[in-house]
Amino acid sequence: MGKIDERGQPKRKRRAFTDEELRQLVTGSGPRGIVYFTATRTGLRQEELRQLIWYDVRFDDKMPYVRVRDVCAKNKTEESVSLVPEIAEALRAHRPATYSPNDLVFPKGIPRASRLRVDSEANGIAYRDESGRYADFRALRYTWATFLQRHGVAQRFAMKLMRHSDIKLTAKLYTDESQLPIYEAVKDLPRLMDNTQMRAQISVAAGHSESQAVAKGGQNPQAQAAGFQANSPAVSPPVATGGERAKRLELSTSSLARKCSTN
Repeated sequence: MGKIDERGQPKRKRRAFTDEELRQLVTGSGPRGIVYFTATRTGLRQEELRQLIWYDVRFDDKMPYVRVRDVCAKNKTEESVSLVPEIAEALRAHRPATYSPNDLVFPKGIPRASRLRVDSEANGIAYRDESGRYADFRALRYTWATFLQRHGVAQRFAMKLMRHSDIKLTAKLYTDESQLPIYEAVKDLPRLMDNTQMRAQISVAAGHSESQAVAKGGQNPQAQAAGFQANSPAVSPPVATGGERAKRLELSTSSLARKCSTN
């Protein structure tokens, strides 16, 4: 079967794994857990992970990092990614006691997207959420970008750690905004005035509006609406005009004359 032409088709929307989902995925996926964890704490792509050797992982430097060789990198440019202490410790524990610098870090290979889906669903993680966003292998890279943003890493640093050429990719495309602590960022912003002052201002403003309504109409709008029926005068029958009274008298006289003639 030939390759399907997907040009013009909408791109797949992805999301980041939450901390709890990632914890379940890493601890509940057996030997594949360290692969998923490395992907979400370095941002390395599948092919970069597949070709990673122990010589590329520098634990013993003052600032541990992983080297992405040019032959492995998507942009064919050699770069380094600083290692957070947690993943450095996990990779050190994963390294066998006897190894060669040219040995693969993950000799059993990198799980396919289909395997990740099975592992995710086995750990109670939705492969596709209610918004139609996917938690596939590339979403592990989204998780790394979102993790950096959530914890206040400067966007320029995050761009470097993601090895992006455009900061918009890091800030917009790869960051899952639904996980950003936006309310936490704004809830402690300084107030214009304290609560007592605010309530006093609102009370004064409300009283002023009522006074204006009474001055214009003799009664505020709420009172008018509530008391219209109670205060409305009883409806009196219409008063006949002079012409109407004369017409009624003429009709009465005519009726009386007819009665007399019949008698």
